[in-house]
Amino acid sequence: MQILSYNSNTYSPNFQRFIKVEASPHDISNIKNRLRHYSGDINMLTVEKKSKESMLYVFTGKTYDKFIDLLTKVDFYSLKNNIEQYMKLTPEKMKLKTLENLLHNKKL
Repeated sequence: MQILSYNSNTYSPNFQRFIKVEASPHDISNIKNRLRHYSGDINMLTVEKKSKESMLYVFTGKTYDKFIDLLTKVDFYSLKNNIEQYMKLTPEKMKLKTLENLLHNKKL
C-alpha cells in the first residue's frame, strides 16, 4: 500500500530581516516587478538618493509588521527618507545579484 503525501507549494517568507539593495533605478524597477509575483508579507520601499542611484528596502516578517505600525505613527515622507532611523535596525546590505539568487532559489 502506498501512502501519498500532499506538499503545499504556498509561499511564506522564510526570513525575518530588513534588506537594503543599492542599484540603478532601472534595476530596482526590474527586481520590484519580480518580487511582486510572490504572495505573502513582503513589502518594498524605493528611495531615490541620486539620479543614477536608488535604494530598495525589503521588509518581511516582524520587520514588515514594524513598518506597518510606523505608517500610522509617522508622516510617510519623513518615514521614507529616514527609514533606517525609524526602524531602529541596521538593514542587511545586499547586492542586486545576491537578491536575484535568493529569488531564483525560492529562498526569499
